[in-house]
Amino acid sequence: MHDPGVFLDLHTVCFERALPDAPERVWQHLTEPELLAHWLGLALLEQRVGGRVELQLSDAIVSGTVLEYVPSQRFACSWHRYGLNDEVRGLVAFRLEARAAGTRLVLRHAVSGARVAAAPASEWHARLDALDARLRGEPPIDHAARVASLLPVYEARLPAK
Repeated sequence: MHDPGVFLDLHTVCFERALPDAPERVWQHLTEPELLAHWLGLALLEQRVGGRVELQLSDAIVSGTVLEYVPSQRFACSWHRYGLNDEVRGLVAFRLEARAAGTRLVLRHAVSGARVAAAPASEWHARLDALDARLRGEPPIDHAARVASLLPVYEARLPAK
């Protein structure tokens, strides 16, 4: 199991992952719709600052705007998630750093005006596991089972109010 994400405060969760491929290859999986579909969801992504972001996740729709786009280094977008029982606004940012054995990926998800909950942290953890498996050529993970197994871990780690 990968290290869990860290709650930086009541509104932000951060993940760090060591991935086996070069930043250019990881970047493709973060920004190319046909590759995003394998680990995150069906996507429309206009690859420029000010471009649209639309994702169809298993349980929600996300829309946003690209706020930062530096190929193979940094990608950030606003995050407006519409779920069956909730609506969440925030910011998602990815940073890639070349390492001898591949890439260090840092993901931050900050939520506006609401406390980050265990469920979104579990979702990101499972999705990053899926990305890692994809890059390693391993079989896809069972997303729902992975999220269910991670939920208690993140519930125990939530910061106090």
